[in-house]
Amino acid sequence: MNLRKSVALVAPLALGGLVASAHAAPPAAAPKPLVVTDQTGDANAVNDAGLLNGDPIPSGTKTDPASLAQFDVKSFSIGATGAMATRKVGKKKVKYFNCTGFTATIELADAPSTTASLYRVQAATQKLSQFWLEFRNPAGGAQSTKLRFTAVDPVTGQSSTKSVDLKVPAKVVESKVVFTVGATDLKQAGEALGKTILSAMAVDVRSHLNAATLPMWDEAVADEAAAWKVCPV
Repeated sequence: MNLRKSVALVAPLALGGLVASAHAAPPAAAPKPLVVTDQTGDANAVNDAGLLNGDPIPSGTKTDPASLAQFDVKSFSIGATGAMATRKVGKKKVKYFNCTGFTATIELADAPSTTASLYRVQAATQKLSQFWLEFRNPAGGAQSTKLRFTAVDPVTGQSSTKSVDLKVPAKVVESKVVFTVGATDLKQAGEALGKTILSAMAVDVRSHLNAATLPMWDEAVADEAAAWKVCPV
């Protein structure tokens, strides 16, 4: 559980560069992924909540062996999906990256638990105060992969939260949970390729005891200034 960890390999997004021209050329290469690392050995469900000699245990404190590797976040990353393609510009053929969406990957210290667990990627967008990807494994329930988002009505100021299935279920690959988000998924939340900018990014890992999602075993939070545009042009 380590807050405000440094972010590596982040594609710079100066404010002036967030809004693309209507005639902007597609990118010549895939955008660099965003990667956030976290302290390992701290998945103990008590960091910043439990007591050590009468005081709260600081976030990110290693507490081996009292740490569960299947809930212990090593890193999380956001990267583009797609492939290189060519287009004709005048008489020349120009290569470009044909972006189709993004993946969000949680890497753990060991293979994730698929029983009574919740692995979640948190983010917000310019439209949505909550844009969460959730790999749900409720105790005694069915496994699912959800996009959970909260929007605020511009007229009434009232917020509403919805959960919809991702087109592609999350995949467990060794010690990783991989979410894949495409244009269809973004459309369900009122977002779109080339327009969605992710911010306030983090991951958290919890027990999932049916309705209750407690305790939270570990989390990792990106720097407050970090932002990542989905399929920039």
